[in-house]
Amino acid sequence: MTVLCSLCAAMTMLLIGSCSNNDIEELTLSTQKDYVITDSLTYGFNITSGNGDYKVKVENDEKHPFVTKTTVLGNHVNVDLIYDATRLTITDAAGQTAKLTIISQNSSIRSITHNAAVKYGDFVKYNIGWGNGGYYIYKQEGDAAKATIDNDGEIIIKSVHEGNMHLTIADRRGSTNEIYVSVYGGYDITGSDLTVKALAGDEVTFPIKYGDGQWTITSCPQAINNPFTCVCPKIENCRDLEMLQVSIPQNTRGTFQMELQDRSSHTIHLTLNIE
Repeated sequence: MTVLCSLCAAMTMLLIGSCSNNDIEELTLSTQKDYVITDSLTYGFNITSGNGDYKVKVENDEKHPFVTKTTVLGNHVNVDLIYDATRLTITDAAGQTAKLTIISQNSSIRSITHNAAVKYGDFVKYNIGWGNGGYYIYKQEGDAAKATIDNDGEIIIKSVHEGNMHLTIADRRGSTNEIYVSVYGGYDITGSDLTVKALAGDEVTFPIKYGDGQWTITSCPQAINNPFTCVCPKIENCRDLEMLQVSIPQNTRGTFQMELQDRSSHTIHLTLNIE
């Protein structure tokens, strides 16, 4: 009798287990493939079968500081896209998983790496050209330059010293892009005399931290007297000082002297030893 009861109990448990397994529905999505391509900034899809309690995880890589926003309402999922590629893992109450990659071709979230070269004492300014407004500097590494963003979505990068800087720019939706900044070397003019070494083919800049401003070139050797040898004026919020810019032709060698004068007749004698 005891043996018979044990066999009945085992068969009952087996039947219960079999019925339980049959009750688990396969987790499937309304998408036909495990990836989709869209031109939109949002994408929605349905969970066509599964076992409830649906959760969506965004597989965010380390280069993206913000996580894509997802909303689950019943069996419908909506994704607010902020990157050109978004990878999702969907799970249900039975522990099943489904994966989906959403590729957006919308130009406002395209991935761009900018490289900005800035002369010492100078600046660069350009329209950001991507994103959806509300731009701000999310992260800055290095202090070779200062960066600001105006209300028109233009970024202004002003040099501080020779070196490199890395910027991460974000928009109001959380899309980001990178800017790598290189500041070329130059020389401060802080008195009436300056002697420097330069190389043929170089373009050398000299922020003028001397005198009363409105400097003009009064004497310049013919070898480097070309349209790119000039005094660049101050520009509000962009170039803080007047700057002498000297472009040296490839075939120039030797010692050359230049002279500048400001509105108060202060003079600067600049000697270039060009190799």
